[in-house]
Amino acid sequence: MVERIIGGLSAFIIATISTLGYSGIALMMAIESACIPLPSEVIMPFSGSLVASGRFSLNLVALAGAVGCLLGSYVAYFVGANGLDYGQTMIGALLGPFSGVPGCDTTGCIFGSPYYDNNTERTSVESKAIYGEGYWDIVPDTLKFTLGLRGTEDVKEFTGRITIFNGLIPIGSTDGNQSLKVCNEQGQAGCDFDSGTVGNQLYESTRRTFDKITGRAVLAWTPKLDFTDQTNIYASYSRGYKAGGSNPGVQQGNLGVPAFYDPESIDAYEIGAKNTLLDGRLQANLTAWYYDYGNYQISAIIANTSVNTNINTFLDGLEGEFLWAPTDRWQFDLNAGWTESKIGKTEQIDTRNPGGGLDYAVVIKDATLTTTNAQNCVLYHNGTNGTGLGLDADYTFLSSFPGSPFFVAPGGVNGLAASGVPNVGYGTCNGAILNQISDAFGLAHGTLPFGFTESDSASGGNLTGVPIQLDGKQLANTPPYTVSFGAQYTMPVGGGFNLTSRADFYWQAASWGRIFNDPADHMRSYSVANALFTLNAPDNAWYVSAYARNLFGANNQTGQYLTSSSSGLWTGVFYGEPRNVGITVGARF
Repeated sequence: MVERIIGGLSAFIIATISTLGYSGIALMMAIESACIPLPSEVIMPFSGSLVASGRFSLNLVALAGAVGCLLGSYVAYFVGANGLDYGQTMIGALLGPFSGVPGCDTTGCIFGSPYYDNNTERTSVESKAIYGEGYWDIVPDTLKFTLGLRGTEDVKEFTGRITIFNGLIPIGSTDGNQSLKVCNEQGQAGCDFDSGTVGNQLYESTRRTFDKITGRAVLAWTPKLDFTDQTNIYASYSRGYKAGGSNPGVQQGNLGVPAFYDPESIDAYEIGAKNTLLDGRLQANLTAWYYDYGNYQISAIIANTSVNTNINTFLDGLEGEFLWAPTDRWQFDLNAGWTESKIGKTEQIDTRNPGGGLDYAVVIKDATLTTTNAQNCVLYHNGTNGTGLGLDADYTFLSSFPGSPFFVAPGGVNGLAASGVPNVGYGTCNGAILNQISDAFGLAHGTLPFGFTESDSASGGNLTGVPIQLDGKQLANTPPYTVSFGAQYTMPVGGGFNLTSRADFYWQAASWGRIFNDPADHMRSYSVANALFTLNAPDNAWYVSAYARNLFGANNQTGQYLTSSSSGLWTGVFYGEPRNVGITVGARF
């Protein structure tokens, strides 16, 4: 069969070139380059044999082949570029006349190919505050008490929408907003962007007001001590606040996006001593502190947008700051810190592993052309209505009924078990489709055939995922230890000029990139060394500096973030500045 097909094509090619000559070569190569299977392995070798026999010119054969390839490529590009919408064109042609959407029954419609639209139409913040502070010299020049109060009101407004658009669009529409407006006015599914407001809304609009009384109290003691030039011992308490807000609106069907985030508060306690010694040549400051955060705001990328959520957390630590100038030419500084961070009783869903590692949870990657496309969700296998053959077998049955949107992932249901995700599969996360499956099997919504459910009372899990306990985990980007020190020497070089040489070194311990403290979140300790040489003119009128930042070219990871499941859950990494060497020239006025 294959030999007869190839033989027939070869005969057609040879006959065409023999009849049409150079134009036949161009025509055949154009067809081949337009992705129609006419083998160039026959076209050009046969043309070459005609060159060898003296019937054709080599240069003209090459030119005809090149022209044919170019013309065919234009055809392939045109078909390919518009072929991205081929399916949507066919769906629109079939469904449009029966949709009731104006224009679909006359000029026709296409079913708009899904695209992500994040549109912030308007955002505003209005903040008002009144502040007052009073002082009481309990013991003049020795003991002082400070009390401050602040009243704040913040009003935040947001108008916008986020959508993965699916809808009928009249042919000729050239603007995305116009298409969404038509979709919204016709009440098409997925085109109401504010479900909390009666009627179809083209945008989501929110207005949130926050008010808070905050303040601080400081007791400062400046005793006269024999071993210091000056000492200030203090204890303070302060109450801080940061307004909450609204997360960007997400079209119905997207999972796991909280509509709002709460205001953040902090109770900060601090005790410390600031000292000047050795006739002003040594400064030594020591501080101990404790911070209690309520509704600490953190950000995450969910459903392709950055949203804020809240956790409770506690931090405490010690800090030391020392500056020593033993002579007029030498100066040394040292800073050291110890920080302990601990998240309080808080539960959140880890988007990297929404199943929480449960052996009866199946992480589903949505493979349907809906608003939940490419997102992850979780189904739970509780055995009820199952076959009794286990999760793997029941998921195979769930994937096998006629019209099922589910199918087994490459590598099998347990393909990612070694990575801490016991069970995976492809299917749908769309609530409407899941309800249709439940209805088809005569089951209550939330219950699927073959022993699967959309929620789990034991773990508190739902379709979005399993909340995991974060109690005791460390905050992101909060290294437990940091140390920095520097040395500086200033040397006269004659004529009123002086040369200042300085070296700095910074080190921080390993930390975490996310609050879940997974192995993938771990960030190694790192260090940075810098050097600076500055030539100052007399009276410091001008200067020339040569610098080297990150002197040893360390490749330091300073932060990271996790993208949404619909983007593949890849981890974006921030790196410190690479080695940077340069010269600056400046003047002082």
